[in-house]
Amino acid sequence: MFHLYQPDHIEWPVSVDLPSKGGTKKAYTFTAHFNVLSQDDCQKQQDHHNQMLVTMRRRLEVLQGYGKEDASVIEELPCSYEDLADAVLCGWGAEVVDRDASQSSSITHLRRSYTASRAPLQPRFKHGSTA
Repeated sequence: MFHLYQPDHIEWPVSVDLPSKGGTKKAYTFTAHFNVLSQDDCQKQQDHHNQMLVTMRRRLEVLQGYGKEDASVIEELPCSYEDLADAVLCGWGAEVVDRDASQSSSITHLRRSYTASRAPLQPRFKHGSTA
């Protein structure tokens, strides 16, 4: 049925590869609830994502030894995947559960799981720290 009103969120199937035993990844699928954003907000999120990718690429080039000498591995990211997710992810379906098999209500837990799967892209320490 076609509705003239704009819903506050949409539900969409999402697949996430998470680390598993033996150095492998396992695919999980769930229904995510996404906020409906305006075109301007969508463009801002895309711009932040693009800036983040450029910064990560510069880091990689420096680490591989062929980046510009003035580039820095410690250059701050303009945002994180968590920041981007905060802008759009507002919940999920009942198939997402905690360790005790109760329905998870923690976006933080889901983000930590997703961040773990993207760990190679995350800095391990900030400038001036040793660990």
